[in-house]
Amino acid sequence: MNLNLRSLGNRSSLMAARRSDFRGGGVVSPWWRRLLASVGLALAASVLVLTGPPTPEAGAQSTTTVQFDRGGYNAAEGDSAHAKLTFSPATASQATFTINTTAGTATAGDDFTAGPHSCTVPSGRTSHVCNIPVLADSQIEDYEQFTIALAAPPAGFTLGANSTATVQIVNVSVVPDDWALKPAGVGAGGQFRLLFKTHTERNSVPSDIGVYDGFVRARVSGAGTGHADIRPYASTFRVVGSTPSVDAAWHTATGIVVSGEPSHTPFSTPVYWLNGPKIADDYNDFWDGTWDDNSHSAQRRANGNVSTNNRGPNTGTQTGTTHATAGTRRGSNALGTSGTHSR
Repeated sequence: MNLNLRSLGNRSSLMAARRSDFRGGGVVSPWWRRLLASVGLALAASVLVLTGPPTPEAGAQSTTTVQFDRGGYNAAEGDSAHAKLTFSPATASQATFTINTTAGTATAGDDFTAGPHSCTVPSGRTSHVCNIPVLADSQIEDYEQFTIALAAPPAGFTLGANSTATVQIVNVSVVPDDWALKPAGVGAGGQFRLLFKTHTERNSVPSDIGVYDGFVRARVSGAGTGHADIRPYASTFRVVGSTPSVDAAWHTATGIVVSGEPSHTPFSTPVYWLNGPKIADDYNDFWDGTWDDNSHSAQRRANGNVSTNNRGPNTGTQTGTTHATAGTRRGSNALGTSGTHSR
């Protein structure tokens, strides 16, 4: 699950989110940009003359560089990791590439299909998506990870710097249609994620993101702080926050979908306040700077009640970016950096 941190003075309140599947569901949570910006909330041009490519030396052979377009991919249980290869220049002919897998916290055969996997790319491509199957299970668990790596490419290709990437598997939990915390308007088979704001606060001094995850999970699992129907899913919540080494969007698997790319699960999952109204239609909407309903009457605690803590959470996350790749949302006010984190 995911949570959001925001500090007031030297203290921080948190927010968490989770995702479910009506026949499935999971969890996650983010925070809006305007708040994130408050957290602590020149154009140069030159004239170029195109002269054309240099004439290659006699006997020289050009090669195409192949690599992953990013260092990590999110994938929901039962779906696939959609790993995008990029080519510079474009492929001159059809070619087949091999992607190997290495287990991490995710286990081959239980959580993902072990490699090698073959991926055939047509001629004339500058990019191509290769699918690595991710398996579904019935366990309620935190995200798991494994590594994918491009093997030595065929003749005419060389590996780029991004020849390996991490795949993060997002838990999908199945809940019954009459589940008490089912958001209004979600039907059978629909997926959603839930977000809450912690009522109690803590300082934002530690740089270990796990400290904040533990804090929000304790709010979910507590008999006096978490709704009875959400307690079994405490381990799936994660704080919505950034540290000097962890990006909030990656940590919560809420990376923005790039225009022109297919919208894959879990990227099209709507986000709701726990036992409350909808926050965003999808992750693009979640990070676009505004939420559908972020009024005080909409904000919820882990027990599903309206939050009475009107102070905003400290996420340690910056705004003003258009793509949630690692590092883009971390700033000088990241959780765990020196100094006080205040609004």
